Amino acid sequence: MTVQAQNALLKTLEEPPEYVVFLLLAEKTEAFLPTVLSRMVTLKISPLSEEEIHGYLVGKKLVAPEEGGFFAAYAQGRIGHALELIEDTAFRQMREDILTQMSQLQSMRLSEALLLAKEWEIFKNDTRFLDIIALWYRDLMAAKSLRDERFIIQKDKKDLLYSAAKETTEILAKKSAAVTKAKERLIQNGNFRLTIEVMLMELKENGAQ
Repeated sequence: MTVQAQNALLKTLEEPPEYVVFLLLAEKTEAFLPTVLSRMVTLKISPLSEEEIHGYLVGKKLVAPEEGGFFAAYAQGRIGHALELIEDTAFRQMREDILTQMSQLQSMRLSEALLLAKEWEIFKNDTRFLDIIALWYRDLMAAKSLRDERFIIQKDKKDLLYSAAKETTEILAKKSAAVTKAKERLIQNGNFRLTIEVMLMELKENGAQ
Protein backbone atom coordinates (compact mmCIF):
# COMPACT_ATOMS: atom_id res chain seq x y z
CA MET A 1 0.00 0.00 0.00
CA THR A 2 1.44 3.37 -1.00
CA VAL A 3 1.97 6.24 1.43
CA GLN A 4 -0.81 8.17 -0.28
CA ALA A 5 -3.22 5.27 0.09
CA GLN A 6 -2.37 4.86 3.77
CA ASN A 7 -2.93 8.55 4.42
CA ALA A 8 -6.29 8.31 2.68
CA LEU A 9 -7.19 5.38 4.92
CA LEU A 10 -6.34 7.21 8.15
CA LYS A 11 -9.68 9.02 8.47
CA THR A 12 -11.59 5.77 8.14
CA LEU A 13 -9.37 4.07 10.71
CA GLU A 14 -9.89 6.94 13.14
CA GLU A 15 -13.68 6.85 12.85
CA PRO A 16 -14.65 3.38 11.57
CA PRO A 17 -18.32 2.38 11.25
CA GLU A 18 -19.47 0.35 14.25
CA TYR A 19 -20.31 -2.67 12.11
CA VAL A 20 -16.92 -2.86 10.33
CA VAL A 21 -13.67 -4.59 11.28
CA PHE A 22 -10.65 -3.85 9.10
CA LEU A 23 -7.99 -6.51 8.56
CA LEU A 24 -4.80 -5.21 6.96
CA LEU A 25 -2.43 -7.99 5.92
CA ALA A 26 1.31 -7.56 5.52
CA GLU A 27 4.48 -9.61 5.78
CA LYS A 28 6.07 -6.99 8.04
CA THR A 29 4.82 -4.01 10.03
CA GLU A 30 7.51 -1.77 8.54
CA ALA A 31 5.29 -1.53 5.46
CA PHE A 32 2.87 0.71 7.38
CA LEU A 33 3.19 4.33 8.44
CA PRO A 34 3.55 4.95 12.21
CA THR A 35 0.29 6.91 12.14
CA VAL A 36 -1.50 3.88 10.72
CA LEU A 37 0.17 1.43 13.10
CA SER A 38 -0.86 3.51 16.10
CA ARG A 39 -4.50 2.97 15.18
CA MET A 40 -4.23 -0.81 14.80
CA VAL A 41 -3.68 -3.88 16.93
CA THR A 42 -0.86 -6.04 15.58
CA LEU A 43 -1.53 -9.77 15.46
CA LYS A 44 1.19 -12.19 14.42
CA ILE A 45 -0.15 -15.23 12.59
CA SER A 46 2.27 -18.15 12.44
CA PRO A 47 1.90 -21.25 10.26
CA LEU A 48 0.53 -24.32 11.99
CA SER A 49 2.99 -27.07 12.82
CA GLU A 50 2.92 -30.36 10.94
CA GLU A 51 1.78 -32.05 14.14
CA GLU A 52 -1.18 -29.69 14.49
CA ILE A 53 -2.29 -30.18 10.89
CA HIS A 54 -1.81 -33.95 11.12
CA GLY A 55 -3.84 -34.07 14.33
CA TYR A 56 -6.68 -32.10 12.75
CA LEU A 57 -6.81 -34.19 9.57
CA VAL A 58 -6.75 -37.48 11.43
CA GLY A 59 -9.07 -36.26 14.18
CA LYS A 60 -11.67 -35.28 11.58
CA LYS A 61 -11.12 -38.66 9.87
CA LEU A 62 -10.24 -36.90 6.62
CA VAL A 63 -7.24 -39.18 6.03
CA ALA A 64 -5.69 -42.27 7.59
CA PRO A 65 -2.94 -41.56 10.16
CA GLU A 66 -0.28 -43.04 7.84
CA GLU A 67 -1.34 -40.79 4.96
CA GLY A 68 -1.80 -37.67 7.06
CA GLY A 69 1.93 -37.10 7.44
CA PHE A 70 2.35 -36.39 3.75
CA PHE A 71 -0.47 -33.84 3.55
CA ALA A 72 0.62 -32.17 6.80
CA ALA A 73 4.18 -31.76 5.53
CA TYR A 74 3.19 -30.69 2.04
CA ALA A 75 0.72 -28.07 3.32
CA GLN A 76 3.59 -25.97 4.75
CA GLY A 77 1.59 -24.77 7.72
CA ARG A 78 -1.60 -23.98 5.79
CA ILE A 79 -4.44 -26.23 6.86
CA GLY A 80 -6.65 -24.93 4.05
CA HIS A 81 -4.04 -26.07 1.55
CA ALA A 82 -4.00 -29.53 3.13
CA LEU A 83 -7.78 -29.77 2.78
CA GLU A 84 -7.57 -28.73 -0.88
CA LEU A 85 -4.96 -31.39 -1.60
CA ILE A 86 -7.01 -34.12 0.05
CA GLU A 87 -9.93 -33.30 -2.24
CA ASP A 88 -7.68 -33.00 -5.31
CA THR A 89 -7.96 -36.44 -6.90
CA ALA A 90 -5.63 -35.44 -9.75
CA PHE A 91 -2.93 -34.49 -7.25
CA ARG A 92 -3.33 -37.75 -5.36
CA GLN A 93 -3.03 -39.73 -8.58
CA MET A 94 0.02 -37.69 -9.59
CA ARG A 95 1.65 -38.57 -6.29
CA GLU A 96 0.94 -42.28 -6.72
CA ASP A 97 2.33 -42.28 -10.26
CA ILE A 98 5.43 -40.26 -9.40
CA LEU A 99 6.34 -42.39 -6.37
CA THR A 100 5.91 -45.59 -8.34
CA GLN A 101 8.20 -44.26 -11.06
CA MET A 102 10.79 -43.03 -8.56
CA SER A 103 10.88 -46.42 -6.85
CA GLN A 104 11.70 -47.98 -10.23
CA LEU A 105 14.12 -45.33 -11.47
CA GLN A 106 17.38 -47.07 -10.56
CA SER A 107 16.35 -50.28 -12.32
CA MET A 108 15.59 -48.36 -15.53
CA ARG A 109 18.07 -47.92 -18.36
CA LEU A 110 19.02 -44.30 -18.91
CA SER A 111 17.03 -44.21 -22.15
CA GLU A 112 13.95 -45.38 -20.25
CA ALA A 113 14.48 -42.84 -17.48
CA LEU A 114 14.76 -39.99 -19.98
CA LEU A 115 11.36 -40.90 -21.40
CA LEU A 116 9.92 -39.71 -18.09
CA ALA A 117 10.81 -36.14 -19.09
CA LYS A 118 8.42 -36.43 -22.01
CA GLU A 119 5.74 -38.10 -19.89
CA TRP A 120 6.03 -35.44 -17.20
CA GLU A 121 5.43 -32.62 -19.69
CA ILE A 122 1.80 -32.80 -18.55
CA PHE A 123 3.12 -31.22 -15.32
CA LYS A 124 4.82 -28.38 -17.17
CA ASN A 125 2.68 -25.80 -15.37
CA ASP A 126 2.55 -27.70 -12.09
CA THR A 127 5.93 -28.09 -10.39
CA ARG A 128 4.33 -29.87 -7.44
CA PHE A 129 5.60 -33.11 -8.93
CA LEU A 130 9.13 -31.97 -8.04
CA ASP A 131 8.03 -31.36 -4.45
CA ILE A 132 6.77 -34.95 -4.36
CA ILE A 133 10.13 -36.19 -5.65
CA ALA A 134 12.01 -34.03 -3.13
CA LEU A 135 9.94 -35.46 -0.28
CA TRP A 136 10.63 -38.95 -1.61
CA TYR A 137 14.38 -38.42 -1.26
CA ARG A 138 13.95 -36.80 2.13
CA ASP A 139 12.13 -39.89 3.38
CA LEU A 140 14.66 -42.20 1.72
CA MET A 141 17.40 -40.52 3.74
CA ALA A 142 15.36 -40.96 6.90
CA ALA A 143 14.69 -44.61 6.12
CA LYS A 144 18.36 -45.24 5.32
CA SER A 145 20.07 -43.38 8.15
CA LEU A 146 17.61 -43.56 11.03
CA ARG A 147 15.78 -46.84 10.45
CA ASP A 148 12.91 -45.51 12.53
CA GLU A 149 9.56 -44.96 10.87
CA ARG A 150 8.72 -42.15 13.28
CA PHE A 151 11.00 -39.94 11.19
CA ILE A 152 9.37 -40.90 7.89
CA ILE A 153 6.78 -38.38 6.75
CA GLN A 154 5.07 -40.59 4.19
CA LYS A 155 4.29 -43.49 6.48
CA ASP A 156 1.74 -44.81 4.02
CA LYS A 157 4.71 -45.51 1.71
CA LYS A 158 7.12 -46.87 4.33
CA ASP A 159 7.37 -50.35 2.79
CA LEU A 160 8.17 -48.86 -0.61
CA LEU A 161 10.71 -46.52 0.97
CA TYR A 162 12.52 -49.21 2.93
CA SER A 163 12.77 -51.43 -0.13
CA ALA A 164 14.14 -48.53 -2.21
CA ALA A 165 16.60 -47.18 0.40
CA LYS A 166 19.66 -48.96 -0.99
CA GLU A 167 22.00 -46.02 -1.53
CA THR A 168 24.14 -44.08 0.92
CA THR A 169 22.80 -40.91 2.53
CA GLU A 170 25.55 -38.99 0.71
CA ILE A 171 24.25 -40.15 -2.67
CA LEU A 172 20.65 -39.47 -1.64
CA ALA A 173 21.62 -35.95 -0.56
CA LYS A 174 23.14 -35.31 -4.01
CA LYS A 175 19.96 -36.51 -5.65
CA SER A 176 17.87 -34.25 -3.44
CA ALA A 177 20.08 -31.32 -4.45
CA ALA A 178 19.54 -32.19 -8.13
CA VAL A 179 15.77 -31.99 -7.64
CA THR A 180 16.07 -28.63 -5.87
CA LYS A 181 18.25 -27.30 -8.68
CA ALA A 182 15.74 -28.45 -11.30
CA LYS A 183 12.89 -26.67 -9.56
CA GLU A 184 14.93 -23.46 -9.33
CA ARG A 185 15.63 -23.63 -13.07
CA LEU A 186 11.95 -24.08 -13.88
CA ILE A 187 11.00 -21.16 -11.64
CA GLN A 188 13.48 -19.09 -13.66
CA ASN A 189 11.66 -20.19 -16.85
CA GLY A 190 14.22 -22.77 -17.89
CA ASN A 191 13.34 -25.19 -20.69
CA PHE A 192 11.15 -27.85 -19.09
CA ARG A 193 12.18 -30.88 -21.13
CA LEU A 194 15.90 -30.09 -20.95
CA THR A 195 15.78 -29.30 -17.23
CA ILE A 196 14.03 -32.54 -16.34
CA GLU A 197 16.29 -34.61 -18.61
CA VAL A 198 19.37 -33.13 -16.90
CA MET A 199 17.85 -33.88 -13.50
CA LEU A 200 17.08 -37.47 -14.46
CA MET A 201 20.63 -37.97 -15.76
CA GLU A 202 22.00 -36.65 -12.48
CA LEU A 203 19.71 -38.96 -10.53
CA LYS A 204 20.93 -41.91 -12.59
CA GLU A 205 24.61 -40.92 -12.51
CA ASN A 206 24.58 -40.54 -8.73
CA GLY A 207 22.80 -43.83 -8.22
CA ALA A 208 23.98 -47.38 -7.91
CA GLN A 209 23.96 -49.08 -11.25
